[in-house]
Amino acid sequence: MQLDVGTRERLQVRNPTESILSSYQEMPGLILHLNQAARLFGLREATCRTVLDDLVRQGKLRRAADGQYLAV
Repeated sequence: MQLDVGTRERLQVRNPTESILSSYQEMPGLILHLNQAARLFGLREATCRTVLDDLVRQGKLRRAADGQYLAV
């Protein structure tokens, strides 16, 4: 049985918010552009952007002037 990309994405990362936050905590100085973050976390870019932007709104990450995401 072959899974579509959306199904694989849901299986790989149950809670992408927790996964992303723990990565930033485990790797101080981690700074990623959207496409890099999407690859690292195994998410579609649209999904990754939604999660990252939500974390920025919550004050857990910040977005640099050049668009990179980094810890606060």
